[in-house]
Amino acid sequence: MIAEESTLPIDESIYNIAPAKKGKGGGGKHRPVSNKVLNRYELDQVINKLKKERDKNLVRLLYLTGCRINELLPVRKSQVQVQERYDKKFLMLYNIICEKTFKRTYIDQVTRERKTIKKNINRKRPTRQIGIRCDLEPYAEDVIKWLNNLPEDAYLFPDERFRKNYGYKSISRVTAWRILFSVGQYPHFIRHTRLTHLVTEFRLSPYDLQGFVGWRSLKTATDYIHQSGDDLIRRFAEI
Repeated sequence: MIAEESTLPIDESIYNIAPAKKGKGGGGKHRPVSNKVLNRYELDQVINKLKKERDKNLVRLLYLTGCRINELLPVRKSQVQVQERYDKKFLMLYNIICEKTFKRTYIDQVTRERKTIKKNINRKRPTRQIGIRCDLEPYAEDVIKWLNNLPEDAYLFPDERFRKNYGYKSISRVTAWRILFSVGQYPHFIRHTRLTHLVTEFRLSPYDLQGFVGWRSLKTATDYIHQSGDDLIRRFAEI
């Protein structure tokens, strides 16, 4: 299980990923104040600040899956199943696209204009499956309850403006970012939090993380794993 408040690491300085920035960040979005890997108690506080069940489960699934926002928003209810695997109950997500956004902006060095490169969306994109063991993950049952209330083959995070066909249009990426920013969180740091917990609490290796997230290279793991001094002391104590 992930560490509770009573067993928080003593030295948390390593958990600070980058200096906090105020004002506008990339894409014109406002960066939040908090930019550190969260412990379980802090993650619960973030979720409890949100009022809508949809928004709470957005944070829960971002954490449980370690997905980027653009990977999670296109997922439909039909891609999620509860299954028995090796005598354990798992929440399975299938055909999850493991790729960054399909367009990239850059500054032309000659004209100094901002331009956009769009990837070919018709090409075959890499996908992965994600298995979440329900008895080890406290948020899994909340997610299952949320899924049971959605229409068949609906998107996991429906746009409430389309009530006649509720569930058949997902919230936008910008809306998802605003939900996270409303509780002072930078969305990608939830991914950092999950992958750090998988190493410090579940003892997954970088090779395991590569399969879980779908990285092409193991070098990426060094950017996502943030262990404190107390994490290492606890690891030595268990040998």
